[in-house]
Amino acid sequence: RSTQSRSSAASDVYKRQHIVLVIPRGAINTDTFLDIKALLVGENASANVIPSLEILENEVRGGHGAVVGYLDPSQLYYLLSKGLDIKTAEKVLIQAFLRS
Repeated sequence: RSTQSRSSAASDVYKRQHIVLVIPRGAINTDTFLDIKALLVGENASANVIPSLEILENEVRGGHGAVVGYLDPSQLYYLLSKGLDIKTAEKVLIQAFLRS
């Protein structure tokens, strides 16, 4: 009873991501949030993210959100100006995104 949860999923390589967070019966006063982040890499990249909550208890608080975006051109430019090649700069930004 009375638990709190913050769940996050981040990915750079997928087309569809459907994540379900289940709050079972008996989880009274649970406070939870599901956050999904997708980083699109490449011109033809796309993502379909679907955060879902399955709530089986009445006395809970839950929320969800999703963000889909591209590599930040200014961050990429900065790394290129420091001498990194494009592939290495993209790899650095992807790794930083996945660790955030």
